[in-house]
Amino acid sequence: MMLERANIACEAYSSATELLASFDLQRSGCLVFDLYLAEMTGLELQNRLWLLGCRLPFLIVSGRGQITDAATAFRRGAVDFLEKPFTCDIFIDRVREANKRDTASRQKQSLRIATSSRLETLSDREHQVLDLILNGCLTKQIAHQLDISVKTVENHRSHIAKKMGVDSAIQLVKLVTEYRAA
Repeated sequence: MMLERANIACEAYSSATELLASFDLQRSGCLVFDLYLAEMTGLELQNRLWLLGCRLPFLIVSGRGQITDAATAFRRGAVDFLEKPFTCDIFIDRVREANKRDTASRQKQSLRIATSSRLETLSDREHQVLDLILNGCLTKQIAHQLDISVKTVENHRSHIAKKMGVDSAIQLVKLVTEYRAA
């Protein structure tokens, strides 16, 4: 009810089994588990979902949690561990934070996939030029190292920028560096 009042779409499940049976890995958002469920603990449920490939951010709520339960939840990536009773505002804030994390994670993954696809369109020579750009080489240095003309390097740089969807070498370096670091 708190989530609906805050205009946050939600679904409730009567059991962990029901959630596991209908869970969609493509679904966005976050998960909220009570620490103690009828069939298993919320942490056990989170672990089962993790093994299925679920990487959604999650919150644990409990009226009688232990410090070790909270520590375990945080080690597994919980956004928060809320002790009952908690205020509606705190709960809504934590759910919104978890949803923001999921959105950011999905955007990052989408950018990673797009960058990978774009990198695959580069020719072998364009990959060589790209690697030299990433190493900080200037156009004349690239031409010398690859034994090609400056004009040819400029053409390769232009094609690389177009294929990668960037406007400058700085954007290119940032995009590929972040992709390789992820």
